[in-house]
Amino acid sequence: MILMSLAVIDHKKCEPNHSKDGLCIAVSVCPTNAIEQESPFEHPYIVGGCYACNKCVESCPLNAITLV
Repeated sequence: MILMSLAVIDHKKCEPNHSKDGLCIAVSVCPTNAIEQESPFEHPYIVGGCYACNKCVESCPLNAITLV
């Protein structure tokens, strides 16, 4: 049996306006581009391709991303 995890963003914790430029740092650290953000100050979202490397979790200053 193979157990898989993937990143989940809690939009109740995620506040895109916490940074001056409105860009989610997790988008830039994801090696598979599994997280996208339409435009600054918008919530990021998971598009697929996550292999649970944990880089997004570690980079989020709001602790809004977890692996499930």
